[in-house]
Amino acid sequence: MDVEFDRVLTRAAGNEVSTLMLESIADLGQESRLATIATVGWKVAHQHQAVILDSIEKHDPIGAAKAMTRHLELACSDLQQLFLPG
Repeated sequence: MDVEFDRVLTRAAGNEVSTLMLESIADLGQESRLATIATVGWKVAHQHQAVILDSIEKHDPIGAAKAMTRHLELACSDLQQLFLPG
């Protein structure tokens, strides 16, 4: 679901470069999501997506950007803890 959410966002933004980049790493992204979901769970990611979507629906690009940045920072932190312990 997270992959599809990202795809919809990049397509809606009309940014072809982001769309191509996302598609090129989709398999890796899916693997990392499965690994973090198995350890961290999906609830927080879905909460982040709801905040991102709410900001978009309110036509609040700054809020959406901040929410996406927070979401990505947490995802990076989760991956670092999972694959680079210590």
